[in-house]
Amino acid sequence: FSRMATPGAGYETFVYRNLDTQLSGLAARQHGVFALRQVAEHSQSVQRRERAGRLFRIHRGVYALVPRRLLSREGRWLAAVLACGEGAALSHRSAAHLHELRATTRGPIDVIVAGRTTHRHAGIDLHRSVNLERTDVTTVGGIPVTTIARTVLDLAAVVSKHQLARALHQADLLLLLDVNELARQLERNPNAPGAPNLRAELD
Repeated sequence: FSRMATPGAGYETFVYRNLDTQLSGLAARQHGVFALRQVAEHSQSVQRRERAGRLFRIHRGVYALVPRRLLSREGRWLAAVLACGEGAALSHRSAAHLHELRATTRGPIDVIVAGRTTHRHAGIDLHRSVNLERTDVTTVGGIPVTTIARTVLDLAAVVSKHQLARALHQADLLLLLDVNELARQLERNPNAPGAPNLRAELD
C-alpha cells in the first residue's frame, strides 16, 4: 500500500489498471459503450487510450471497448442515445424495434430530444420535441426509449398507415396496447406530425 501511495512506476501502473477496470465495468453494464461525461474526471486518459487504439470513438463524446462494427445492435442504439445528451431516448422506428412492435433494417438510428438542439451526429436521425416529457421515456434493456404510446405516436409520422396498423396489432398481441394512453398522447400532442394518422387508425 505504501508503494502505491508514492508516485512512481508502481503507483502509475496501479492507477492505469484501476481506470481500465472502471471503464471496462462501466461499458460492460452499458452494452460495451460509455459517454465521456460519465467519466469526466478521466477525459484526458480516455482520449489517450483512444489515440493508442485501446478505446474506439463511436460518436463525439461516446466510446466503446471494441470497434463500431463489433458492437451489438443494442450497443449502437445506446451509443446513439448517449451521443445526444441527457434526456435523449431511442424513438420512432428504432424504438418500435426495441419494443418489438415493428422491425427495421434502416441504417440511421432514431433518437428524440426535448427542445430545439442543433447538434448533428453521423448515423443518427435526431428528432426534436418541445412536448417530450419525462413520463414519455422509459428504459428497456438498459436503453432509454420512448414509451409504447409515445413510440406509436412518433412512428405514425414516419411509416405508412398499413405499417402503423400492423404495429398497433403487434402491440395488442403483446398485451402492450393501451388505447387510453394513446388518447392521452393525442390530447397532449394534437399537432404532432403523426397525430392525424394515429387518430384515424384509432377511429
